[in-house]
Amino acid sequence: MRDYIRCYRCALPNLPNDTYKSQGNYHDTLVNQTIPYEFKDDQYVYEKCHIYNASLGENGTKTECNSWVYDHSVFSTSVIEDMNLVCDRSLMSANCIVVFFFGVLIGVVTLGNVSDIVGRRTVMMYSILLQGSAALGSAWVNNIYLFYLLRFLTGIGCSGSYIPTFILATEIVGLKYRTFVAIIEQAFFTVGLLVLCGLAYLLDDWRLLTTVISIPSFIFAATYFLFIPESPRWLISSGRLEEADKIIKRIARVNNKEIPVEYFSEISAEMTPKVKFWKVFTSKKLTCWCAIMCFCWISVSVVYFGLALNSQDLGGNVFVNFSLGAMVEFPAYFFCIIFLDRMGRKKLQSLTMVVGGVSCLATVLPILLGNSSYQWLVLLFAMIGKLGITSAFGAVYLFGCELFPTVLRNSAMGLFSTCGRIGAVVAPYIAELGYVIGGSLGRSVPLFMFGGMALIAAALTFILPETRGRKLPDTIKEAENVTENMKKSESLILKSAPI
Repeated sequence: MRDYIRCYRCALPNLPNDTYKSQGNYHDTLVNQTIPYEFKDDQYVYEKCHIYNASLGENGTKTECNSWVYDHSVFSTSVIEDMNLVCDRSLMSANCIVVFFFGVLIGVVTLGNVSDIVGRRTVMMYSILLQGSAALGSAWVNNIYLFYLLRFLTGIGCSGSYIPTFILATEIVGLKYRTFVAIIEQAFFTVGLLVLCGLAYLLDDWRLLTTVISIPSFIFAATYFLFIPESPRWLISSGRLEEADKIIKRIARVNNKEIPVEYFSEISAEMTPKVKFWKVFTSKKLTCWCAIMCFCWISVSVVYFGLALNSQDLGGNVFVNFSLGAMVEFPAYFFCIIFLDRMGRKKLQSLTMVVGGVSCLATVLPILLGNSSYQWLVLLFAMIGKLGITSAFGAVYLFGCELFPTVLRNSAMGLFSTCGRIGAVVAPYIAELGYVIGGSLGRSVPLFMFGGMALIAAALTFILPETRGRKLPDTIKEAENVTENMKKSESLILKSAPI
C-alpha cells in the first residue's frame, strides 16, 4: 500500500485554517476564486500546483504555490504531506519506493555470497536487525535524503532476511518436502500483506504504522537466535561436521528417524566444486535459457509489484482492493503446490502468465468505458491477474532452480533474483506514468504494459525445456541434455519435516 496520497491543492493565502475538505459555501467561493481549474475527463478539477495572483483573483496570472492542503479522508498523514513531495518534487514519491527496491537488489547481489561464507543463519539474524532498525529510524526523520538512505538500508535488510531464510528452509528438509516448504514460505509473505493492510486501516498515521511494523523484527531476531539452527548442508560443506552432526541428530530424534552410517561421506561427496558463472555463456542453450528466465523474472516482478502499487487506481476502497489482492495469493500458492508436479513447470508458468497478462489487458476495457457500473469488473479482472501472476512467481523460483547445474545454481538464482529486483524498481515508475498521463487513459496505460510483458514472457517460456521429474543436473553438460530421459534424483538429506 502506498504511503502517500494524491488528492491535494494549493493552500489559500491568508487562511491559516484552510483544509482540503469544504468548510461551507464561503470557503468554496474562496477556493473557486483563488485556485485555477481545468476541464478534464468530463469534469472540472482544480490545478494542484498553481494559484491566481492574490490581488487580481481570477483575472490575474497564475503563479506557483509553495504550500498545500491534503485530503485526509483516508490517511491523516503521509510521507508526501510531511515532506511536500508534490508538483516539481512529485517524482520523489516514486523514488521512496525505488530506493527500497534498489536496496533489495544490492542485498540480493551481495548477501547471497556472504551467506555462503559466514552461514545462512548469521546473515539472516543481522539482516533482520538491520531491517528493523532502519525501518524504525525512517519513521521519525524529516529530511527526504535521510529517509532515502534508511529506506535503502531497510531494503538490504529485507533481502538479507528473506533469501538466506529461503535457502535455510529448503536445505534443512529433504527433497520430498522441498517444493512444499518453498511455496509455503512464500505464502507467509501474503500473511504479512494482510496484517499490514489491517494495521494501515487502524493506524492512519504513517509514522506510527512504520514504528509498529518495525518492532516485531527485534522480537523475531531474538526468537530465531534461540530456536533456529544453521543449515546442516552449509556446515558440512564448510567442514564443520561436529556442529552438523548435532543438528542432524536433533532432526532425526524429533522425527523418529535413523541416520545412515554412510551419511556424512555421501553428503560430502555430493558437494561439487564451484565453477565461475561466466562459464554458463560458453553454452548457447544455457545462455538462451538464462536470458529468457531473466526476462520472465523481470516481467513477473513488474506485474506483481505494479498491481500492488496500482491497487488504489482501480477505484473503490483502497483497503478492500489491497486486501483482496493479497487474499487471492493463497489459492495461487495452493494451485502451485497441486499442479507444479502434475502439469509441469513449463506449462504452469506459461499458463499463469497468460492468465495474468490477459486479465490486466481485459481490465483496460471497463476503465476506458468510464462507467462506474463496471467497477466490479475492473476489480475482478485485476484480482484474476494477481492470482495468475502470483502463481507464476511460485513457478519461476522452482523452474529457474531446476534448469541450471549444481555448479552454477546459486549464481543463476542470484542473477534471476537480481532481475526480479530490477523489475520491482521499474514498477513504481510505470505506476507513476499513469498519474503523469492522467484520466482513464492514465489508469489504463500501466495495466496495458503489465499485460503485454506477461504475455511476451509466457510465449518465451515455451522455448524452455520441461524439468518435471528430471534429475537435477550437476554439470553444464547435464544441463544441456536436460530434455533427455533421466532418472529422478534421490535426496541425500533426511526426508524430514523442518524443526
